[in-house]
Order: sequence, then C-alpha cells, then structure tokens
Amino acid sequence: MSIMSKPVPNWLYKRLLKNTVQLIKISETMISNTIPVSEYEEYGQTEITGSTFTIKAEIQPITEKDIIPLAPGILEVGDAIGFFLKEYNLEGTVYTVDVDDLIIANGIEYEVQSITDYFQGNKIVFRRGYLKQKGRPRS
Repeated sequence: MSIMSKPVPNWLYKRLLKNTVQLIKISETMISNTIPVSEYEEYGQTEITGSTFTIKAEIQPITEKDIIPLAPGILEVGDAIGFFLKEYNLEGTVYTVDVDDLIIANGIEYEVQSITDYFQGNKIVFRRGYLKQKGRPRS
C-alpha cells in the first residue's frame, strides 16, 4: 500500500482548517398564514432570517494569478475559495455550509456560490466552496 492510498485522518483536516470564521445560516420561512389584520399584511410572503455560528475553515482570497485556471465569470479578484468540514456540530445541531449561506472572514462578508464535496472512498472528508464577496453582482 502506497502512502497516497492511506486514508487521511479526520484530525488532520481539523488541523488544516484552523481559521475562525463566522457562518450565517440563511433560512426562509413563510410569514403567518392567519387571517390578515389589515390590507397591508404580507400574507403568503416569506421572511429571510439568519443564525450566526463560529466555525473553523480555511478561506483563500483570489489573486490575479489564481483567477487564470478558474472558469470565466465564476469568481473575480477579491472573491475567495473556502474549505470546510463536511459538517459542524453546533449547539447540539449538525449544520453544513450550503449555497446562499454567508461567511465572514477577516472582516469581509462572502456569499457561498457553490459547494463541492471531496471524497475519500465513499466518505465525504471536506467541502470546497466558491465565495463571492458580498456587494458584488452574483454570476
């Protein structure tokens, strides 16, 4: 068995993902479907809320030389690539980083554009996400 075929231990991924960032889980819920109190009630509309958690991750800002191998239009200089654990056990609940979640790293707010799972055998070992700097147009 070569060294390349040995499984990477979970503790190593946790050590590599050592930076503390804020994860804001975005959720969309239906506004109350009760009888309207007035003609201005937003019956049937949704409300977007966010819950903030502190997680460990690796966020790598995109530079001029990093942008060349990426598909055009996905990321720009100033955006980032994030590496995350497959899941985080926070306050007794298991969360994953998903598309449309927000990540705050080094004072910069990013929106998760896409997530790719990375496998070792049939087990997800980490996730990579493309992060668009908030305030820029989404591709």
